[in-house]
Amino acid sequence: MRKRYCTLLIMSLLAFCVSCKNEKKQETTISPEDTLPGRKVMAFYPDSTPGIVHFYKVDAAGNLTPELEREVQYYPNRQKYIDCGYTTVKTDTSILNLKNGPAYAYFDNGQLQVEAFYVDGKQNGNYKIYREDGNKYLEGAYDMGLRTGKWKFYDEKGKLVKEGSYDKDICVGTWTDYGIDGKVRRQVQADEHTIGCGDCPKCRKLSHNN
Repeated sequence: MRKRYCTLLIMSLLAFCVSCKNEKKQETTISPEDTLPGRKVMAFYPDSTPGIVHFYKVDAAGNLTPELEREVQYYPNRQKYIDCGYTTVKTDTSILNLKNGPAYAYFDNGQLQVEAFYVDGKQNGNYKIYREDGNKYLEGAYDMGLRTGKWKFYDEKGKLVKEGSYDKDICVGTWTDYGIDGKVRRQVQADEHTIGCGDCPKCRKLSHNN
């Protein structure tokens, strides 16, 4: 009788463990942050895991308001893709949700791809892009949506290949290209008649005219 009781107890424990394991497989929460107040899933993948999750401001009664505070997007493999803060601006006729605060993008292996910062929908502050192996691709800064200050660009191995400055999204001053040996290969003074970065409105206009 005692042996039979022990056998039943062991079988019950095994059944409980299997049940817990199956429940864990079925859950769709893919980040600890997804349990924060104000969470609302906006889009699902076919397997019912969240693709886009919004976090809204919660009122005193615990109800969601229309004020978006954060958006998180995920890859199908459940890795985070985009994580961005938001602020809500109300007008007489509408409610606008604008990017505000830190913003990040990731590769599907979890490696950080982009670091940015927004103020009322415009990029502001430091900006960095990384390659999938973690090496830096570029770094610079924005001033309310316009490139500003020193910008640096790197090759696949993380070596500096180009640098120069912007003022109100226009390249200015000395722009330098570096060879694979790290030595200066080319320098230009980016005045109003000279292509410097090759990517700003001034440079694109000069390239088109030529």
